[in-house]
Amino acid sequence: MKKACALLIIAAIVAGLIIAWPYIAPPEQSEPAAPSAGSGGIILNEVMTNNKGILVDDMGANSDWVEIYNNTDQPVDLSRFALSDDEQNPLKWVFPRMELAPHGYALVYLSGSSRSDVENGILHGSFKLSSMGEKLLLSNSSGYVVDSVDIPALPENVSYGRVNGQWQILDAISPGYENSDAGVAAYQETRKVENPALRITELMAKNAMTIQDPQGEYSDWVEITNISDTDCDLSGCGLTDDATRPMKWAFPVGVTIKPGETLLVFCSGRSSTAADGALEAGFRLSSYSGVVMLSDRAGRLMDSVSYGNMPADWSYARGYADGSPTDTWALTSRPTPGYPNTEDGFDAFLAANFAPASDIVISEVLCSNSSIRFGEAQVSSDFIEIENRGTSAVNIGGYGLTDNAGNPTKFRFPDMTLMPGERVLVLAAGADAQADTQHLTAPFRLRRAGTTLALFDAKGKLLDRYFIGEMPPNISVGRAAGSPDIAYFSTPTPGAPNGEGKAGIAPPVQFSQAPGKYDGAVQLTLTAGDGFDIYYTVEGGITPDENAPESNSTKYTGPITISSTASVRARAYREGYIPSATSTATYFIGTQHTLPIVSITTDKPNLFDPVKGIYMLGPNPGSAEDFYPTANFRSDTEVPATFALYENGQRVFQQDIGLAMTGGLSLSLREQKSFAIYARSRYGESTMKYKFFEDREFTEYKSLILRMGGRDTSKTKLNTYVSLKLVDGKMKVMTQAAKPCVVYINGQYWGLYFLMEKRNKYMVAQHEGITDENIIDSINLVKGSGGVVNNGTNKGYLEIYNFIKTHDMSQKENFDWVAARLDTDSFMDLMINEIYIANNDPGNMQYYQVPPDGKWIQIYQDLDNAFYSFDTLKLRMDPATTGSDIFNGLLKYKPWRDAFIERFAWTLKNIYAPDRVIAVIDEAATAVRSEVAADHQRWSKELPTPEEWEAGVQTMKAFAQKRPAAMVGYLKQHFQLTQEQINMLEDAIKY
Repeated sequence: MKKACALLIIAAIVAGLIIAWPYIAPPEQSEPAAPSAGSGGIILNEVMTNNKGILVDDMGANSDWVEIYNNTDQPVDLSRFALSDDEQNPLKWVFPRMELAPHGYALVYLSGSSRSDVENGILHGSFKLSSMGEKLLLSNSSGYVVDSVDIPALPENVSYGRVNGQWQILDAISPGYENSDAGVAAYQETRKVENPALRITELMAKNAMTIQDPQGEYSDWVEITNISDTDCDLSGCGLTDDATRPMKWAFPVGVTIKPGETLLVFCSGRSSTAADGALEAGFRLSSYSGVVMLSDRAGRLMDSVSYGNMPADWSYARGYADGSPTDTWALTSRPTPGYPNTEDGFDAFLAANFAPASDIVISEVLCSNSSIRFGEAQVSSDFIEIENRGTSAVNIGGYGLTDNAGNPTKFRFPDMTLMPGERVLVLAAGADAQADTQHLTAPFRLRRAGTTLALFDAKGKLLDRYFIGEMPPNISVGRAAGSPDIAYFSTPTPGAPNGEGKAGIAPPVQFSQAPGKYDGAVQLTLTAGDGFDIYYTVEGGITPDENAPESNSTKYTGPITISSTASVRARAYREGYIPSATSTATYFIGTQHTLPIVSITTDKPNLFDPVKGIYMLGPNPGSAEDFYPTANFRSDTEVPATFALYENGQRVFQQDIGLAMTGGLSLSLREQKSFAIYARSRYGESTMKYKFFEDREFTEYKSLILRMGGRDTSKTKLNTYVSLKLVDGKMKVMTQAAKPCVVYINGQYWGLYFLMEKRNKYMVAQHEGITDENIIDSINLVKGSGGVVNNGTNKGYLEIYNFIKTHDMSQKENFDWVAARLDTDSFMDLMINEIYIANNDPGNMQYYQVPPDGKWIQIYQDLDNAFYSFDTLKLRMDPATTGSDIFNGLLKYKPWRDAFIERFAWTLKNIYAPDRVIAVIDEAATAVRSEVAADHQRWSKELPTPEEWEAGVQTMKAFAQKRPAAMVGYLKQHFQLTQEQINMLEDAIKY
């Protein structure tokens, strides 16, 4: 910026002084009122009597003011008019000779002075108005009152004006413009300084222990930066937290900022200047939300920022690019008061302000631990290490450790002594952590996204503190060996000496274009801050190597062109820094999908390496006759990946996750396979925080699956999806939420899938409303009639199973014993649905039980082998059928059997009416139809053609049409029904 800041401010003052310019060139607007008789069309239009700085006059004073309006199509000589607050002296102040343009405005400062500068439109009246209310008169030169207004008592910075001819208190002032929203907006535009030399670059509204003000207190603060290339004089400029009072606090005379430098203002409420020049403003910032505004001497806005609630010691900061502030703002746990908002700025701030105050220091902190386990329970807790770096023993009993400076003894050390060089670990495991006899345990956890940490002595003196930004998993921060400097360690060393470490962690790479759908090629610019090199890949999901990025990626030297769908991965590097986390973005070029898109990005060998790839057979798959029981794709191996969801072409969610294969025989029989997605702390976040399914209230998930449709017998991939949709929320069965989507792997189209909840203890816990981790871990989950354990124990299930097989279930006491342990109502609904849809996979079942005394419940799931037109009731009642024992046992008890018949009738009428089932099928088919051709083209060996797919949909609809009558026939055939039951069933299908 070539223009001197001082000249800018002078120009701004001049511009602010000619607020009455509209009498020369008025804007087009609606007229406020008809002129009064004898007024010549001149009327009073707006007045302020309690000005506390919302509009300053040419001398910088907060004068009262009145706005005059020419409500005619002709210019008017104002010297024929006068203003007064005294009915006995209507000519108290007479306008100087000047013309007011047609439909123009003139502003008069009622400052008590008659000093005016007509040439620049500056008018001062010789009297003042009372804020408690009084009458204002407009008279002609003969002393005849042509307009008047009775002004009520007005609050600070509020005006009184005409709107559609009626006087009223106005929400916002608009001197020189009509009293309307449009007028207010137009006025406010004139109150802004174009291309100001000064910017608000950072603020902190909850300073608990970041930086002290001149009084040694932790006041809130605002940082201002001079972005010009000349000195900038702030004398008389305003800083405020009140939009109606731009001059709430004025900078004292002589305050200047040199080019590129920053100035810190402590918002302590004291309005003072320290001997070293440190400034304190006469107001405090709101802790929860507010605004900060910087104005020139004329009260014109140079910069402003609105902020929301922020944690203690977090700041709200402008981004920086190429060494200069940008227009982007972000909340950060790495404040840089007085320094640029960059990694180097943060390092410089720490070096200047964060040397420990004693020999007892916080020597190492790990905020996201999944690699180190502690104690007999082998918990992977975060930890804080305290070290005595002095030469004398120190008793640290009563010392406080906290993540909240407002509570310095959140954890208090017991009576203990640290010898020179000795360290003690504190596990940050939380208040509900189980006692660990081997380690101290703090009642708080550390936040991976950023945390503050402080150590106090027994008298409350601050000894050491950390501001920890977002940390990659298993990277610790601490003080380098033999140095007070903060360093970062890729190999944490709890209880052992720290190494030299690294100076910092490289910031993540930013992409100039948002990931998502584009019609044509994308020009992509990558940035990571000054001094950092960037390496990237666009094929195969390859992560640039941590130590030798040049070995598998390309160094960024300028914009790259993405001309076809690709997943771009990039990392930032710098000597002496830990490489950044990998940034990932997928660009879909020219795609036409109507479904949501899921992008999975992972290093290609993780999936497709012939030896270790989890998608592959691997070196020892076992025999084909046994469906490759030891193939790689049948293992539980997880690989790191990035999971992203795109809705309507825009990315709505992305997270680094663990990726594994999931499924049964479809893994062996289909080239297109299903995936499991796991959120774990070792990848970043331990949950996925997003509302993935519209028909669920849940906004957080531990795991999901991408299901390709299994061995769908209708050849539509819709069997399970439709079956779940038919009963979800309408019957007493637990179902998985599901929605169709398109999947891309490393930028390559992978076909039609269904994003679904994953059946595991976490899904059960969500549906049952359980949040206690100990209970979640003990949920019993078993699969198959034999009760193969997925989680917990199968003891309770096997007790029920064996009891039914060995007892006469026609007896009430035996049924009651089972009903006390098995949810027989839910089991009834599940069996009715399985039988109706003709699921030909009866052995594929899954039960859960919530300890200690919850009932066992079967989950309605995996319904690919459905929509067969055959007698499934006979199959389920056949003793030779896998999984039939519990069903047949319950049928022996007549009241349950009768209830089963009655419930079946209700279900046929209310759930499986043909029109309803066909509507659900049509809705599902419509949702995925546009993807069928591409899906077939991708997997032509195993998926139907679009014509075959349409035939499959018709088969499903024909099933829906015929199945109710067929089911009534099967029920008649296999049960000795009463005439009443027969009538009930037949009435149920009279659609």
